[in-house]
Amino acid sequence: MIVVALKPYNVKEILEGLKNSFDSKKHLVISVVTGVSLKELAAILPHEVPIFRAMPNTAIAIQESVTCLCSAHATNAQVNYVTDLFHQLGISISIDEKLMDAATVLGACGIAYALRFIRAATQGGIEIGFDAKTANLIAAQTVKGAAELLLKGNRHPEEEIDKVTTPKGCTIVGLNEMEHRGFSSSLIRGISASYNKIGS
Repeated sequence: MIVVALKPYNVKEILEGLKNSFDSKKHLVISVVTGVSLKELAAILPHEVPIFRAMPNTAIAIQESVTCLCSAHATNAQVNYVTDLFHQLGISISIDEKLMDAATVLGACGIAYALRFIRAATQGGIEIGFDAKTANLIAAQTVKGAAELLLKGNRHPEEEIDKVTTPKGCTIVGLNEMEHRGFSSSLIRGISASYNKIGS
């Protein structure tokens, strides 16, 4: 198994220099390079070498990544092998290649978006009385808990939001203020802007 983890502008030159060493019966290639398609990789490599594109995120370092996968010239056994490999590093999802740029934004860039939320929540926590370390711990664990509620319960976010949103309560006041200030629309616009940048 050969993992291609290069800058996009280096891929062609380096793989061209190594292509005579590849064997379609022995080797399997996994590319984690953003923006280099299966078709582009296949044009460089010898005929019918099994190729995968994988888009993990930095949580792979703690075995909590979401990794999106697509492939060309791969057998079912090879697909299962690569899927199981990335399952050991979080979860893996098979997607159409046309969604790989979207996966990059939602899954890989998404780490930064989630961390920015935690940072902002920490700042808010400091404003209402916590020291920075405690505020950060509460904010981070709260986000982790919220995610686990969705993943383990297979629920929609609104189901869980409804459980903590009581009439005339402090949660709905906070949510409404965030929405008035553009919370959801800002996040959606940020995701769209990142996606458009990949395509430009």
